[in-house]
Amino acid sequence: MKISKKELLLRVKQTLSEMPMTFDTPDRPNQDIERDLANREHPFKKVNFPKDVNEPHSNFEEQLASKRYQQIVSNVRQYMGLPLGQGPQSLGTLFDTMMEAQSKISRIESRHLRELEQLAIEVVMKELGVEDGDINYEVKIERPNRQGFRSTPPNEMEPEEIEIEKELYDELESFNLERAKRRMVNAILAGSSARGHYMYQLVNGKLQEITGSNEIVALYGAVMASAEAMLWQSGNSNLGLGSGGGETPMAGGKEKIFPNENPPRVVATAINFPILVHELIKGTLEVIAALHGLPKDKELARKVMDKEDTLNKEIWDLRLGPAIWDIMRDSFPEETITDDDKKGIQLIFFKQIVSKPAKEFLVFMKEILKGTDNGKRLMKLLYDMINGEIQDYEYKVAMSEFNSELSNTAENTDDDDFLDFLRDMGIDKPKD
Repeated sequence: MKISKKELLLRVKQTLSEMPMTFDTPDRPNQDIERDLANREHPFKKVNFPKDVNEPHSNFEEQLASKRYQQIVSNVRQYMGLPLGQGPQSLGTLFDTMMEAQSKISRIESRHLRELEQLAIEVVMKELGVEDGDINYEVKIERPNRQGFRSTPPNEMEPEEIEIEKELYDELESFNLERAKRRMVNAILAGSSARGHYMYQLVNGKLQEITGSNEIVALYGAVMASAEAMLWQSGNSNLGLGSGGGETPMAGGKEKIFPNENPPRVVATAINFPILVHELIKGTLEVIAALHGLPKDKELARKVMDKEDTLNKEIWDLRLGPAIWDIMRDSFPEETITDDDKKGIQLIFFKQIVSKPAKEFLVFMKEILKGTDNGKRLMKLLYDMINGEIQDYEYKVAMSEFNSELSNTAENTDDDDFLDFLRDMGIDKPKD
């Protein structure tokens, strides 16, 4: 029987005794997740992640997953007083706890919806440095309908290996670079907005004042910790990620953006205050990504979003995105995190970064994720320009220097790195 190279590598990998993720506690995620990470059977296989990873990890995704899962375990222990454990009993406990806590939240919030909705807007605007009139927010605390949620159809995750003519290869290379960029942008969106799950802590006193409840904050923690953990304790079949498709998981919130209106509009719906904050953060950044991060060719942009903006892939964005965002945020100067007057610079950072051409964006993100001196230097130069430390003519010269150096870095990046992820997507280099 003939065995393909991919099947052989998979069998070898399955025989290894090493643990691809690292753990500080006995808690473990579902085996489907560990297997998919080890075999790179997930939407991030198209992203040009750093290849130098800490042992025992065999790829960068496992490194990200280990970091994020430790946060998940810590949150469950902190807000629920429970270990995660393993197996169906763990998932059942999480689900029961989440539903019981959400039921109590709904009863408490139901008498104060308008005040809580307005508070969510205020929290997000202050945290992101959004000024009055920059964005119109329309919000509602209620269960969102399922309209607009799209899943990747079964057996349509990625194409089989093909050899193609050079003209078509060049077109697909551009398409897949844009897809890889969109995948990373979506992960950043999910990672940054995941902070919203616990931003109720910034207004604990106000929430207790509005609701008259001393337990509302603890209930929020229990719901959000259990909801996040379920993404790690659930198997593929539970989340509709198997080859047979399946039902999409119950959604706690949704948002829709209208970036071409003046000012842009974000419409967000969620079942509770923390998830509403999450959706508002995501929607705010999505406006920037839509205006500055997509291909100028509208048809190409539509095709890219059709492939990448699906609920199945968002599940992986929520798993790994927070760890990606943590690394990216750690590269920002400290004052953009701690100084309320400079928090808006984070949005300008995001705008400047996502506006770069796909290959340059991916190279820049790789430098940031690796923590290279070049990445730190480029980030510092970008900050100095945004912060006004470089003015007028000097600004133009410095921005030209930044673009030139980033372009040179991209040009000097080994093309084989990019061919690797194109091959992972089933596109082989054309023969001369």
